[in-house]
Amino acid sequence: MATGNARRFQELGVPSGTAKELAAQITASTGNVRRLGEMGFTPNASNIIAASVAAHTVNVRALCEAGVSSRVVAEFKTQIAS
Repeated sequence: MATGNARRFQELGVPSGTAKELAAQITASTGNVRRLGEMGFTPNASNIIAASVAAHTVNVRALCEAGVSSRVVAEFKTQIAS
């Protein structure tokens, strides 16, 4: 089971509420597109992140192309794999 770490996302510049929501979804292994959108992710990024959380795999290129910082994507991938 993956473990989300909000603090690490915050250290990379992700706002506190967004970091906590993302970490909670990683820990629960349940991606919620609507909540991700409410937290400021684009619709495309929200879809990719939610699918990644559920599948425990990350398409780094797709997330970067969707506008997510490469540093945040790298941390996301690390947490999904943890």
